[in-house]
Amino acid sequence: MYRKSRLSTFLSFLILVSYSQAQNREYVRNKMFWSEIVLTGKIAGKFSYQLDYQYRRSADPSNIQGDQDNLFKNAFQQVLRPWIHYQAMDALRVSISPIGFWGTWAETANSLYIVPENRITLQATLNQKLNRVTITHRYRYEFRFIGNRMDANNTWNIYHNQEFGGSDTEKGRMRYFIRALLPLNHASLTPKTFYIDTYNEIFLNVGSQVANTNLLDQNRFFAGLGYRFPHDIRVEAGYLSQTVLRFNNAQHNNVDQNDILQVLVFFDDFNKFFKKKKPTVEVK
Repeated sequence: MYRKSRLSTFLSFLILVSYSQAQNREYVRNKMFWSEIVLTGKIAGKFSYQLDYQYRRSADPSNIQGDQDNLFKNAFQQVLRPWIHYQAMDALRVSISPIGFWGTWAETANSLYIVPENRITLQATLNQKLNRVTITHRYRYEFRFIGNRMDANNTWNIYHNQEFGGSDTEKGRMRYFIRALLPLNHASLTPKTFYIDTYNEIFLNVGSQVANTNLLDQNRFFAGLGYRFPHDIRVEAGYLSQTVLRFNNAQHNNVDQNDILQVLVFFDDFNKFFKKKKPTVEVK
């Protein structure tokens, strides 16, 4: 009984502290559009590949004068990331992304610039079935190499002459992702199936270059509707809420709250598009 009382008191204290901090935070609100194309295919045996391409745009943030409702107005981020997967067991897949490129646009009073970033990523994915629902747990660790600001008008330099230097540009981040996927009009995710997809992902910064105030990086929550077409193609669209705890202003209290329309296209067996069709034989 005493332990329960202590636990209840501790949880109440955390809630009060979190509430008081939230009252003092300075929120910058953004409306965004995120898109992603995911290509997946078999290599051999238990090995498969994946290629992600993401493109993101943003309206003007709430802290400047401009257009806060046009979520397609400004370029925000571009991502290209390859994967190699190994299906260790039916429920477990381990993966590596040997190199990935991020380019993030930002604007100062005088110029538009882009910050390049390269990442090496390790990942483990666990799947479990609960009746018709598929629960996915994903554990990811990112080695991040953040480059210097570059002129966004010089595309050649952005992709071919990135500048990386200084130990403060090398950071690590852990991510935990949990998803529930529910088919609606069929018992499983067969072609011509509508489904609900919802997930939450939390990001934790790690490493000697990370201040204590920035250990908790961000949280993402998504809820959307998907449809599986023939030829193993899926399309999802829905709402993504992203909270980024920046704490990089003078008061260390600034938070980005992003409301995002997210659209994703999955090619679950991209190899199909390169297979020769067997000629049909007419029966006379």
